Amino acid sequence: GTDESTFASIIGKSSNEVFRLYDRAVHVAGEASRVAEFRRICDENPSDIQSLGRLIDESHDSLKVKYNVSIDELDNLTQICKDAGALGSRLVGAGFGGCTISMVPKGIVDEFIPKVWESYYKPLNVSYEEATSKHLFVSAPCAGACVLRVPS
Repeated sequence: GTDESTFASIIGKSSNEVFRLYDRAVHVAGEASRVAEFRRICDENPSDIQSLGRLIDESHDSLKVKYNVSIDELDNLTQICKDAGALGSRLVGAGFGGCTISMVPKGIVDEFIPKVWESYYKPLNVSYEEATSKHLFVSAPCAGACVLRVPS
């Protein structure tokens, strides 16, 4: 619980000091810009996978520094993924634990998974079988959400 002195110290601070509103607004605006840039690259130059990876990394850095929702374990896991060959890696979901997503070239996926297991999951005593059945999996990009209109 929060004791009275902690509560008093929070009340005595400005909203921006407590909630970091400016930093969070900068993150939201930056994230919107990164999404637009990612889309532009996908439409105009989809082979520029290095730039796509950079945008994913910038997103994670902003979530960590500006939005303040990453934790050491997620930062460690994203770095392990990049060291294993990911072009970009970031947290997904609400943060404060959870999941990451990494953009990995198709040709190195079979090497990537064991490297991530070895560096992250094995030290946590998670077997390779458990890691690959519950925690590490491969997906591919697809068209995404859309509106489907059906005749009435």
